[in-house]
Amino acid sequence: MHGLSTLSSYNQYLDGFNNLLFFAAWPMWAACFALYMLRDQDTKYTI
Repeated sequence: MHGLSTLSSYNQYLDGFNNLLFFAAWPMWAACFALYMLRDQDTKYTI
């Protein structure tokens, strides 16, 4: 869902200096993707 909202507001990224807060969505999207890809390797504290 975060990926869709990040991509749907693409026009606001083109005018970067007036919409600086929108650039925070890209690292957050990358973190969500990394957590999704690494979910199988998270075995600490599991039974």
